[in-house]
Amino acid sequence: MVGLPLVKFVFVASATKGPSMSAARVRPYSTFRASVAMAVSSGACGRPTSPGPAHSIKMNGRAFNLTEPRPRPRRQARGVRHLAYCAPGPRSPLPRPMRRSLERAYGVVFPDDLYAFHDFMRAEPKGCRALGIVGDGPLARLAKRKVGVERFYDDPPELFSTLTGPIEGLHWGYWFDHPGRSAPVVAWYHANDAFEIRVDGSTLFEAVRSHLEAFHRDAEDSCEDDPDNAASYRGRLDDYAAAREALAAHSDVLRKRREIGGRYLDKYAHVTRPSTRRRPIAATRSQIGIVVDKKQYRPLGKQDPFETGSYEPNGAEVERFVAAARKTAAAGFPGAALKLGHDLWIYKPHHAASYEMLGLAYAALGRDVLQRQLATAIAYRRRCDASG
Repeated sequence: MVGLPLVKFVFVASATKGPSMSAARVRPYSTFRASVAMAVSSGACGRPTSPGPAHSIKMNGRAFNLTEPRPRPRRQARGVRHLAYCAPGPRSPLPRPMRRSLERAYGVVFPDDLYAFHDFMRAEPKGCRALGIVGDGPLARLAKRKVGVERFYDDPPELFSTLTGPIEGLHWGYWFDHPGRSAPVVAWYHANDAFEIRVDGSTLFEAVRSHLEAFHRDAEDSCEDDPDNAASYRGRLDDYAAAREALAAHSDVLRKRREIGGRYLDKYAHVTRPSTRRRPIAATRSQIGIVVDKKQYRPLGKQDPFETGSYEPNGAEVERFVAAARKTAAAGFPGAALKLGHDLWIYKPHHAASYEMLGLAYAALGRDVLQRQLATAIAYRRRCDASG
């Protein structure tokens, strides 16, 4: 039985401030339920099709004029900034089942930035090679590559490793303070260097752009310091310029940033004002800090010994800290246990105390996903320790 025509709506949203529907346009077009052949399919990014050759059929005594769908030429709507998957170029929508599969595997909802960066890596392999970046964790899964170990030994539970760099141990990932409650930021550190985790913006595009500009600055300096090999360094600068343009083509934010090299780093990376909405309430040994409501945090003392990078707590001190954190958490301030757990994370003799404090804090704060991540991290560390 043929029903009345249905109206299907296609949304093309503004990406000026993320995937908000506030600036959405609605395009209606009609479809019929007569048969699969009668359905009008949409092209990439939800674009409607234009009519093709006409046909006529009779159903239930009524005649219907049908059109065979034919793709409409790709063109960007005037005055509309498309989302990552509705922009011109080789980008395409990621099927919802793939997104759901990824979310089930990791227990978190990754931002659209992850999928946009996947499109970038797929479209710009040369630029990725020039930067020495390789997809890890969820990006490796999206690329349908075999996924091995998805974490480094000292990755805290909040860090979901996503991208590795050209220097051994350099990697980026999404840092989730409270999955489902707050938006993640992109953090990075060198696994084979000092344990200092830095926030590098809200997106992988911003993080990689800062990495690119540091390379650019170093190559410029090398041209002057090593004139015999200046031609080689200039070739690298050309590669970085191409990669910079490729990043900008996939990011509205980066498209507006015309500074390069040291000038870019001074303006966007080496700044005291936070580049994200993340506001830590207390510092940690790793420098990244913790984020909790101020009503849930009370410091364990007037001075924080972990502010000194060379500090090595002994067993008696750790026992005293742990006892104080338990008491403070019982009084309604689990943030102290969260901070202590992170402070002790890097000290191998005190791993057990760190795990206890983090587990206590995650349970009290309702961060169930991080509890599961903690169990994963503990199991991985134990395997590494057992293998020597």
